[in-house]
Amino acid sequence: MILPGFVGGSNTLASPNVDNERTLNWFPESVEPGTGKAPIWLAPAPGVRPFVVLGAGPVRALFSQ
Repeated sequence: MILPGFVGGSNTLASPNVDNERTLNWFPESVEPGTGKAPIWLAPAPGVRPFVVLGAGPVRALFSQ
């Protein structure tokens, strides 16, 4: 099924009741005319890398609120 206008970036408005779309770690990328099935596709982006790896033991004060 092909849905026209389905692929796109974020569209966040001041009121989430009107429209609430957010694209994370995916970016719209154009395809050369006549070579692909669709003119635009969502290309993945790398996520966040961890800065520390915890051991298997208990950790004190890991979360505070």
